[in-house]
Amino acid sequence: MTDTTAHLELPYLLASQADKHVTMNEALNRIDAVTQAAVISRTMKIEPNDPAVGDSYLLPSGKTGTHWQGMMDGALAVFDAGGWMQVTPRDGWQVYVQDEADFCHHQSGQWYLRDGRPPNLLINGAFQIWQRGLTFAAPANGDYLCDRWFVRSLTGTVTKSSDGPGPGLSALELTHANGAIAQRIESATLSAFAPRLGVRVLAKSITGAASLTLKLRRALARDDFANTELVASKTFALSSNQWTTLEWHDIELPPQGALGLELEIAFQGAVAGGRLACAQAHFRGLPSGFKVTPDYLEFRACERYFEKSGAPDTLIGPFVINGGQSFGSVHPSGALRVLVPFRTQKLKPPVIKTFASNGTAGRITYYDGNWRDTGQLSVVVPTPSVNGFYCGHNIPGSIETQFGWTAEAEL
Repeated sequence: MTDTTAHLELPYLLASQADKHVTMNEALNRIDAVTQAAVISRTMKIEPNDPAVGDSYLLPSGKTGTHWQGMMDGALAVFDAGGWMQVTPRDGWQVYVQDEADFCHHQSGQWYLRDGRPPNLLINGAFQIWQRGLTFAAPANGDYLCDRWFVRSLTGTVTKSSDGPGPGLSALELTHANGAIAQRIESATLSAFAPRLGVRVLAKSITGAASLTLKLRRALARDDFANTELVASKTFALSSNQWTTLEWHDIELPPQGALGLELEIAFQGAVAGGRLACAQAHFRGLPSGFKVTPDYLEFRACERYFEKSGAPDTLIGPFVINGGQSFGSVHPSGALRVLVPFRTQKLKPPVIKTFASNGTAGRITYYDGNWRDTGQLSVVVPTPSVNGFYCGHNIPGSIETQFGWTAEAEL
């Protein structure tokens, strides 16, 4: 006969044992810890100095502290009247994680957050959608690059890099020592507002030691970022040419944070620039890892703010006649009236720009026996709604019209 029960390892009372109440109380403490189990955090690495009786944690790798350091990774650490107690989990156990407001389960030596974990508040955090092109030389402050990400400050080039932190993962590369990009999160995404936020990003300095600063700002009016207020910032050290996971936990948000948030990611001192990958932001706490959203779903999310005719990952503007990269229409007497529907409903009525086949902005291409790139939508200019736009022209002698277009509804 063993000295403990099979599943919870509760100590048995022995016939000849003295002070049976000590063993009994230990068993009760273990039952109290693992029945309806709830922990404060599963990412806390520093052992608390002044824990309260009943405080519980799932211990992550890299934990420190007099008692925690000697305990196993993934253990349930519970503080009781006698000090810290280690409980070894078994497959199938479930625990509620308070700072993530979600349940996780134990399987094969690991804790996994259930599928209902909070979604990533950042769109295109894997930097996999590039509707505007793949390379941007010296973009101006405010210019959008990789979808949903815009320039905060930069002198250099931004490009899509295949040097991601794992198989199939891409990255955004900034070839400038002190470049910064940012993304804005609209109020509708923040409807399930919670007072705390967690941010994680993978970063690499291409050459030499550097640092990276995360800054979180809030909009002072709903979805209006003309004026913002700094909520918090944090700086991390980066090693040369090595992917580093940067985590920022328990960012306290002001009550007005639901009006809109902006996350800025800024390199400092990265000699040849740096790369970013797997950016995420979650209410309450961070999940155990980065979940890549399928491209078709990420595209839909991006298109709420920006959509274009033509193929993705190509420069906006030039297109091949009859190449399937533009809208085409055949009409009599040179008259064109057309409604162009969007694939995805926009955040707001967007700004429409048209392009002729040679890439000239504000023009269209028409055919009157020859293809000409000099037409304009002069009779009916693009009139957008959140679902599409209406336009037209009366070009004498034209029998066909083709044009490219972009629809921008960024915050």
